[in-house]
Amino acid sequence: MKKLLSSICLLLFCAQAVLFSQLTIVVTAIPGNTPPGSSIYIAGTFNNWNAGDATKILTPMGNGQFSIVLTPAVGTVKFKFTRGGWPSVEGNANGSFQPDHETTYNGQPKTIQLPILSWEDLGGSGSNSTAAANVQIMDNDFYIPQLNRNRRIWLYLPPDYATTTKSYPVLYMQDAQNLFDAETSFSGEWEVDESLNELHQQGDYGCIVVGIDNGGVDRLNEYSPWINAQYGGGQGDEYIEFLVSTLKPYIDANYRTLPGRNTTGIMGSSMGGLISMYGFSERQDIFPKAGIFPPHSGLRATIRSITWQPTPNRALRGYTSLQAAKNRLLLNRICCKSPMP
Repeated sequence: MKKLLSSICLLLFCAQAVLFSQLTIVVTAIPGNTPPGSSIYIAGTFNNWNAGDATKILTPMGNGQFSIVLTPAVGTVKFKFTRGGWPSVEGNANGSFQPDHETTYNGQPKTIQLPILSWEDLGGSGSNSTAAANVQIMDNDFYIPQLNRNRRIWLYLPPDYATTTKSYPVLYMQDAQNLFDAETSFSGEWEVDESLNELHQQGDYGCIVVGIDNGGVDRLNEYSPWINAQYGGGQGDEYIEFLVSTLKPYIDANYRTLPGRNTTGIMGSSMGGLISMYGFSERQDIFPKAGIFPPHSGLRATIRSITWQPTPNRALRGYTSLQAAKNRLLLNRICCKSPMP
């Protein structure tokens, strides 16, 4: 009887070990030009590199993320993501060949988080898109609890994000429709992705850019904390609270960021410049760096009323630019990794 009980206990222990000793893989973002409704597959050493294995389809998690739980053999695990076949395999930040992802699995629970940078068959852009391959749509409907509405969130990841273990400064930018893609822009894109990729090639450390779409009809309301009889406004405090209390914690939890005060910035133009200036002045504990392009001309009197007293022993850096040609210098200064003096 003792032997029987011992055997049963051993079996239960082994079953429990198998149940809880798993490898969880989380895709934190997919390329912006991923066809709607696409399934994300994983192929690797655990399924004989079957790119269309129906048992290896990742589960949508919401907020633009996908996950799958595997129970591979102990040892080196290699894998890639596809949309159901090798012609639609993932690519690197330039839309070309992506080496195998690789991890060492020792039989203990382990979670890996990583983005899909591009698809080889689609490159970095859609048919008319000008966005670089390392620009992704993090989520088309990210919830803003402070305003009870949803918003598309864009993500620029440095070219070496997938091939290093580096953590990066983060820049939060307004009017994301205009930042990366001429197809979605109002009157031409800012070329933020091209500028940062060029700076990276020149030796810049790199930074993550989180782009928040403006709210369309709600843009003036969200980008001004004050109510203006002609332009509206009054929801700026809620918008800044969303950046600080909802979006930033999510980004820091899911991406390799340098979350500290000295490596976080905010940037915008026109009304986006106004709300960036306001966030810079009101939340010095979060945004000590700001890039402020000419704020909305119709609210200059309101802008003049923005005053602040720098918190003792907390340096601030604010940059303004009147010329688009200065964009790259401005981005370089705001996205720098070095701590502030």
